[in-house]
Amino acid sequence: MSIEDKFNKSREILEWLQAIIVGELSKSPKIVGIVHSVKSRIKNKEHLLKKIERKRQEGKNITEENLFEQITDLVGVRVLLLFPQHFKNIHAFIKSMEESGRWSLAKTPKAYTWDDDLRKFFNDVGIEHQESKESLYTSVHYIIKINNDEDTPCCEIQVRTLLEEVFGEVDHEINYPEKCTNMIMCNQLKTLSKYAITGVKLLETIYMSKYEK
Repeated sequence: MSIEDKFNKSREILEWLQAIIVGELSKSPKIVGIVHSVKSRIKNKEHLLKKIERKRQEGKNITEENLFEQITDLVGVRVLLLFPQHFKNIHAFIKSMEESGRWSLAKTPKAYTWDDDLRKFFNDVGIEHQESKESLYTSVHYIIKINNDEDTPCCEIQVRTLLEEVFGEVDHEINYPEKCTNMIMCNQLKTLSKYAITGVKLLETIYMSKYEK
């Protein structure tokens, strides 16, 4: 069986996984009030094949046997928040799902951030694994599994604020699946990221003024 055949045959389980994760994140009473919206997708086959080719060029051997282990974003779910303070609630919810045995974390949660204030903020939340991308992309990523069966795909949950989503969508349009080589455009994207993070910090102070008097 080829990788493409395995992906095609896995469509039903991918849709099942997508529905479970979206349902939990959309309806749980623990977080229903703080989540602005939830978006999801199953990875496009053409994008998957291009990603596999990029990974092979990096020296990673991806086969139909290790596809679900090596490609952890076949199902992607994005949770959008208004205020950065709500990252604490989402992190606590995901950890509680792990502790209850309903999900397991396949990898350590990772925060992509370039800002020192946000690094400290994520440390306080409990997300110590952090990375800075050249594009200044910002988001928190969780890789989860519904069970430990190697034939069950992982799901990538991305958590970010609405302001970071604006930058993330533009960055995805410009840098995916092929990285942008136009330096002027790359610098403009970095400026957009800085404006977005400035806005996130302003949202933090607005929240504190209203709810943490």
